[in-house]
Amino acid sequence: VLFSGTPSRNDARQGYLGDCYFIASVTSIADQTPAAIQNMFLDNGDGTFTVRFFGPTATDYVTVNRQLPALANGSLAYAGLGLSVSSGSTSLWVALAEKAYAQWNETGQSGRDGTNTYAGIEGGWMSNVNRQVLGYASVSYTHLT
Repeated sequence: VLFSGTPSRNDARQGYLGDCYFIASVTSIADQTPAAIQNMFLDNGDGTFTVRFFGPTATDYVTVNRQLPALANGSLAYAGLGLSVSSGSTSLWVALAEKAYAQWNETGQSGRDGTNTYAGIEGGWMSNVNRQVLGYASVSYTHLT
């Protein structure tokens, strides 16, 4: 299922991928403005989803299927770690957004390495994801003590 209720940070489970900035960003957006997350997805009705991202000059759409990285026991390996891939109660929006972000990276619009790989989205900044999901500027602040 795409959403199991209203999207929130409770849907987050970072897996074996160094993209905590991405997971933290989309789930914090979900807590503040769930409609922003719901509106970035279009269920195509054929097992695929179109996911919207805002690039620096244009809005982009990426279509992904439900085939997600899984461990040998059938649980998700990246976003949604430990949840069953095949369970009808598993909320897949975070894992599908993560997959779409990795795929969108190939367009060159994300400002990353331009590969269509999960490794290509390791390490980053929440402010970039906030802008790419919400469509308006976001700023990172560093607090030094």
